[in-house]
Amino acid sequence: MRAAALALLAAGLARADPAGSPPASPYALSEPDGAGFTAGPGCPRGTVPLATPNSLRKYRCVNAGAGAPGGFGARWNAAGGLSFDVPAGFRVQDAWKDDVPTLYLELDAKDDAGKPASITITRNAPGQEGFAPLAKAVARDVSWQGAREIKPRVVAGARSRATEVAGTTLSVYLPAARDSYYAFVFSAPENLYAARRPDFERLLKSVKLERP
Repeated sequence: MRAAALALLAAGLARADPAGSPPASPYALSEPDGAGFTAGPGCPRGTVPLATPNSLRKYRCVNAGAGAPGGFGARWNAAGGLSFDVPAGFRVQDAWKDDVPTLYLELDAKDDAGKPASITITRNAPGQEGFAPLAKAVARDVSWQGAREIKPRVVAGARSRATEVAGTTLSVYLPAARDSYYAFVFSAPENLYAARRPDFERLLKSVKLERP
C-alpha cells in the first residue's frame, strides 16, 4: 500500500511540475539537422530553445516571437517578378524603390552582444552607382572579404554563384535579365550562423522569378 501511494504521489508531482516539460510549440524541440533535442529544454515562458552548435550548451532561450529554424511567415512579392517565403521571425524592411532595390530581413532574436542574423536581397543592374558585374562581385568577395567561392546553387531554376566567409556570411548571386542580377546575402554572429543558415537555404529554395 505504501509503495503504491508513493508511486501515485510521484506521478502527481511530475504532472504538476512544468519545468521539465517540453515547450508546447512542436518546432521548439527541433535542431537544424532535424535530430531533435535529447531532452526537453527548460526555457522560461515566452521563449523557445534555439540550437547552438559548437557550444557546450546545446541550446539557448530566445524570444518566442523569433520563431525556430525551418518555419516561414508570409510570401513576399517584389516588383520585377521576384517572390520568396520570408522565414519566421524575420522582419522585412522594404527599400525596393531605392536606386538599388533592396530588402532587409532581420531576425528578432539577437546574440548576447545584441547582434542579429540578417538577410539582404538586392537587384543590381548596369547604370546603378557602384555597380559591378556579377563575376566582378564574386571576385570582390574573395579579394576584399577573404571569402571563398563554393558550390553553386540552383535558384529559381537558374544556376547561381556563391561565396562564403566561414561562420559569418553566405552570398548567392542569381543572374537576371540584361546583365543584371540578384544578390542574396546571409550574415550572422558566429553563434547564430549555423543555427540560422537553414532559414536562408530554404528561402533560396522558395525563390521564384518571372523572366521576360
